[in-house]
Amino acid sequence: MNTVSVSASGNALVRKGTKTAPIVFRGLDAQGDKIYNISGSVYAGSWKPSSQGILIGRDLEQDLNYNLGNYVLIQTPDGAEANYRIDGFYDLGIASINKTWIITSLGTASLCSVTMAA
Repeated sequence: MNTVSVSASGNALVRKGTKTAPIVFRGLDAQGDKIYNISGSVYAGSWKPSSQGILIGRDLEQDLNYNLGNYVLIQTPDGAEANYRIDGFYDLGIASINKTWIITSLGTASLCSVTMAA
């Protein structure tokens, strides 16, 4: 059986103090959670595909020293900025994803001027 999911993703920057890191702001629906097993990869906090909070990967958490409940400033290429609350941390076992993907709900990502992709 094939599973199909709608996602929204776009390039952005995350800033903390003087540090800046390039990220992919990735919005997933419940089907996307099943494909990537996001809920099963959360090791601290929690995440629901309908939440307005974000999940941060283990490597990005360690690089920028984030804690649960912190707010993260995300800036899109067009200069728009928004703060998002960290609801949890995940580890998908792939360092490049853990370091660059910030995961949120499909609705939240869509509000952040990202491109829709099926």
